[in-house]
Amino acid sequence: MVFTMIAVDVGLGSLTMIFQKVDYMFISAPASLLVCTLLSIRCAWDRYSPAIYLILGWSIFFLGVLASLISLKSGEFNILSYGMVFGFALEICFFSFALGEKVRLAERQAIEANVHAFEQLKKVFYPHQIQQIKAGRELETTMPTGKAKACVLCFDIIESSNIAIPYRDRFLEAGIKRCVKIMDQGYDASQLTARAYRIKEMGDGFLCSVGFPFETGEELGIPSSAVTLAEDFIREFQAHVDEHDLSDQVFCSIGIAFGVIEGRYPVTGAVEYDVYGPAVISANRYERVRKDLFSAKNDCHILTIQDKVYDELSDEQQKEFECLNVETLNYSIHGDRRAKLLYWLERRPSGLKRNQAS
Repeated sequence: MVFTMIAVDVGLGSLTMIFQKVDYMFISAPASLLVCTLLSIRCAWDRYSPAIYLILGWSIFFLGVLASLISLKSGEFNILSYGMVFGFALEICFFSFALGEKVRLAERQAIEANVHAFEQLKKVFYPHQIQQIKAGRELETTMPTGKAKACVLCFDIIESSNIAIPYRDRFLEAGIKRCVKIMDQGYDASQLTARAYRIKEMGDGFLCSVGFPFETGEELGIPSSAVTLAEDFIREFQAHVDEHDLSDQVFCSIGIAFGVIEGRYPVTGAVEYDVYGPAVISANRYERVRKDLFSAKNDCHILTIQDKVYDELSDEQQKEFECLNVETLNYSIHGDRRAKLLYWLERRPSGLKRNQAS
């Protein structure tokens, strides 16, 4: 009798514990799943697309668990008893979709970042360099290196600091950009041709080379192409000046030298393509001749060229220039002291307008 009573007490205690656990599961399990669902909704609100599949997965599993607990609580075994199993299976499916969406999203972000990076590189490198880098080539192999003969042009806006307009910096920048567009004319990524290569840009001018590292792709010789380019710079800059009603106030000066330049990449530090050589220095010197010998000519554009450039021009182009014997003036050009002659021409706004009209 005693043992029977003990067995009954143990049985009742076990049943009580089971029902207590059932009550605990009836509350805690759905509550946990509900919290997960709400967190997924919060992520979806922040436009995280994989969260949509998480919401579906957690919601279905929540309903399945709820159905199974109701069936367990009622003590009946029916189709609702399988709710947890079905809910879990569907949850796994939707979680797989969420994982796939996360991978797709990460891939899209990586592609967008890659595209953005190359778009920014276009501001620094030429299109053919970008193509070759994408193809796996090293940066140092994307531009010609070594020495070659070329013409170097030094473009300067005369007395730019004295231009009395409130938007002076924007005006200078826009004028230089128009000239840079002319340099890029005829650019061919496969043949590496263009009218010129911009070596360096200053606040009120720039240096560019004709013939190297880009070939001109023209039948004219390098000096003839360089002089033609300089004339185009002057016309384009004059058009820019006219648009701002400054045609009689702002002018440019260009110096051209012919000689050897070299393209190279540095062996240390940032890898940046550089072009330098005697012709680069000489072009700068010939442009400065304007300050020493033609300072009184402050109402026109000035083009000054080295005798090496003049000697290679066509007869028609040579007729445009005047000769100046610097030796008789006891004047020497720094960096080119052997030079006894230099050649120059002037272009006035009125003459440029007549040429444009014709």
